[in-house]
Amino acid sequence: MASGVTQSGTITASGVAVTAGTVPNVASSTAVKQALTYFGYSFRATAAAVVRIRQKDATGPILSDLAIPINDMREKWYGPQGRQCKDDIYVEVVSGTVEGVVFYG
Repeated sequence: MASGVTQSGTITASGVAVTAGTVPNVASSTAVKQALTYFGYSFRATAAAVVRIRQKDATGPILSDLAIPINDMREKWYGPQGRQCKDDIYVEVVSGTVEGVVFYG
């Protein structure tokens, strides 16, 4: 894993909040209030998908907005410093089916 990254969350469902612990593969959202550093993501779409990575929850500011064609992949790395988040990181799968990882510390 890249320098500075202490955790990653595996995303396989819609509306999963990424926290500094294990991320369960659940369809419902979870929320934990704590500051995180957002380092990036890697997602693969098995069906064309739209994914929004937000700060805090489903209504929080958008950190990344992705449109991924079927059988394609999107990756982004925000460098060794990452992007600071005041709250948790929330992954919203707007449409489609994705598998992926959000890198945070």
